[in-house]
Amino acid sequence: MRIISPSKIILLSSNIAETEAAEWSASATYATGNQVMVSRSADGVQEVTPHKIYQSLADANTGKYPPDNLMQWMDMGATNRWRMFDGFANTQTVAAADKLISVQMDASRSDTAAFFNLTAQQLSLKIMLAGVMKWQQTVNLILNQSASWSDYFYNPLQYQSRAVILTFQAWGMGAVAQTDISGTGCGVLYLGKGIYLGDALYTPKITILDYSKKDTDTFGRTYLKQGDYAARVEADLLIPTPSVNSVFEILAKVRGQAAVWDFNNDTTDNDSLKVYGFFRDFDIVMQNSAYSKCSLRVEGLI
Repeated sequence: MRIISPSKIILLSSNIAETEAAEWSASATYATGNQVMVSRSADGVQEVTPHKIYQSLADANTGKYPPDNLMQWMDMGATNRWRMFDGFANTQTVAAADKLISVQMDASRSDTAAFFNLTAQQLSLKIMLAGVMKWQQTVNLILNQSASWSDYFYNPLQYQSRAVILTFQAWGMGAVAQTDISGTGCGVLYLGKGIYLGDALYTPKITILDYSKKDTDTFGRTYLKQGDYAARVEADLLIPTPSVNSVFEILAKVRGQAAVWDFNNDTTDNDSLKVYGFFRDFDIVMQNSAYSKCSLRVEGLI
């Protein structure tokens, strides 16, 4: 089992245009309902990521920097280009008419790429250094779930959509990750550094946090409205006792942060054991001088 700790998102290029709204201007006056994009700090110098859309909540709205004035501005979320980097799995970056998402990111401190909530048929990842391709992998996302010839010919195709994790050699400063997603959407594209924590034992508990609504009226009729859900995994890890301090520090450093948690061991590759989220809590029991047990609970982000 390993955690992929986050690297800073440095987006070098993207084929997804940002056309939702014009950049906020300190000298402009906005009316109620007007929308702006914020990609820079209030002084216009530093880039602020992810780029977001804000909607004015007042007339004669002038000189109020949206992220600092939420009484006058409503946060409408990330732009389409940045939704795959906004920290939420269910907000997809949606491809244009050519149905291709193509981005380049700084991969200087990364050796793992993770993708969640895909609507795609295929993805490819290339690692380049000084313009030279050093590594490449293409993943066909079509699932072969046919149980009969009838299924094969007549059932609609199913695609792997929940999670894909690819590992590659870290190439150091200047490395660039080129990702091409053949499809219409991606919820999370995540680059980071994989860190081994321990061997997951064979009794993980997999469930979801369901945000659907259930309302029952006075006549006993129940009305259901399906909502989003977040994955949750609870598992026990077997870790060498000499590594207890290291594991403790690794987990403490990612408190309150989103990370990718892969509860698979070397011999398994189960998508339901891959979670984009945060650890709820953990307990380490030092059983003996050789091995200890860590109970880890991870909650996904929607």
